[in-house]
Amino acid sequence: MRFDICLSLSLTVFVLAGCGGGMPSKDKLIPPEGKYEVEILRDEYGKPHIFGKTDAATAYGLGYAHCEDDYETIQQGLFLSRGVLATLEGRDSLPLDYLVKLFRFREILDEKYETELSPDVRAVVEAFAEGCNHYAALHPEKVKDPSLLPTTGKDIVMGFMIKGPMYFGRAREARQHFEGQPKDVT
Repeated sequence: MRFDICLSLSLTVFVLAGCGGGMPSKDKLIPPEGKYEVEILRDEYGKPHIFGKTDAATAYGLGYAHCEDDYETIQQGLFLSRGVLATLEGRDSLPLDYLVKLFRFREILDEKYETELSPDVRAVVEAFAEGCNHYAALHPEKVKDPSLLPTTGKDIVMGFMIKGPMYFGRAREARQHFEGQPKDVT
């Protein structure tokens, strides 16, 4: 069997392992009443204006509003942060999933999350994630893979860790490598 086919099959099995499962209960996805005091008001153009008593409350509202506006992109980021984007987008995304595993983004984040991020930053990213989870709980028909829920603050940070290098062409280079094309150095 050709190496590229073998690698592709191995990655597919690796990525698909652990996917699937039922929707978590609403009480696991919706925070307790009163945890976040936030109001989301939309103007005549549909733009959300979010008013929270704390930064975390505002981030919670932002997460919820972002999901209302573009849950597809939020889910895509979650799949990418978990290294299983190919389950959503197909074989062309295997190089990205491979890079997430190769560069050990999750292990690095797990090691440094509590010590390198301030409690305030963790509170904001965790609140944003809870806003996303609340939206998912109320709209289960839009959830592509319930086994990935709940979204966590670490997932939000992972999205930033992974997407940064992608803006500098690393995704294109990875795809070229997997397709056996020479690297474009221009």
